[in-house]
Amino acid sequence: FFTITKTTAPTLNLILANGDNTVDITTELFAVGGIGNYDVTYTYTDPITNCQNIAPSRTLIINPLPVLTFEFPKPDGISEDNTYCESATVLTLNPIWSNAGGRPFIPSSGFFRFTKGAFVYNAPAGVNTINPNINLVQGGGSYGIYQVTYHYTDANGCTNVSPAKELRIYPLPQLSFNYTNACFGDVTQFTPTITLPAIDANDGIT
Repeated sequence: FFTITKTTAPTLNLILANGDNTVDITTELFAVGGIGNYDVTYTYTDPITNCQNIAPSRTLIINPLPVLTFEFPKPDGISEDNTYCESATVLTLNPIWSNAGGRPFIPSSGFFRFTKGAFVYNAPAGVNTINPNINLVQGGGSYGIYQVTYHYTDANGCTNVSPAKELRIYPLPQLSFNYTNACFGDVTQFTPTITLPAIDANDGIT
């Protein structure tokens, strides 16, 4: 049988049933002992001679998941700006690893995902700047509200996803104008036509 112990707080002492060689990391270990080092031993008793031996202890390390978030640009240095016109060509997002000192970072194994309905765009790994017009609008997502998440796998192989944030891409107003041809000395008038996008404060962009 296997015995799993953790001597630092919160402590744990788990003995698996004979023949059981599977343990649920989340419910049986982490839920009780949290992150840290666990000592694992294997004990066996010979059913014929009744002689017992214990294998040398080995250490199982449970690492924390990276806690992730990200920020939109802050034009005023304070407030994030998550609204862009469909013609925008640059959007830079700043990923933050919260439980690693809250520091911004751009690792090669992290990537941003933009989702709108059935449309999904995964930015290249290690890249935190996209072209909204090309990657999203012309890429098939059109204008509207996107859910943005950041995905990262750390050096321990632990993967996590940030909470989603909204990115709003607004359509451009559609413009045209008419005029009448005139002769020298006449007065002509230009008549503009402006079609504004329908934007609902509750339901978003339509």
